[in-house]
Amino acid sequence: MTSAPSLIAQATVRELQSRMPGFRVTAAQEGARDGYSLALTIGQFEAQYDNASMLDTPTIVIAGDATLYQLPTHTVVGQRHFVTRVGATRSRAGEIVAAFDRATICYTADIADWITTSAAGQPPSGDAVCPTRS
Repeated sequence: MTSAPSLIAQATVRELQSRMPGFRVTAAQEGARDGYSLALTIGQFEAQYDNASMLDTPTIVIAGDATLYQLPTHTVVGQRHFVTRVGATRSRAGEIVAAFDRATICYTADIADWITTSAAGQPPSGDAVCPTRS
């Protein structure tokens, strides 16, 4: 079973590679000498219910922090806290899994947007990928 941080990291890499075909990922231990390094911390990856009843429709919440570093100096280019909330359409396992998928797509798209604008030295755009995010 894949952990939430690994799932988010893999999805973020896929999102960046789809936007920037020349994007290359190296493992931290390879010691990249140029480019950027990204540190991700996932604090929440859960289904939240407004009421105590598991029969209610949950909201999927993914939240965490990202720090982008310029290599080789490890200068901080930017730091940001991300929160994505996506409601499930029904309180059934398949619908909840689909909501987790949508939330992951939104969360990683937000991170990819932030990385591409931060690396270019531009302020992040206000374009919403998902209806609710922070």
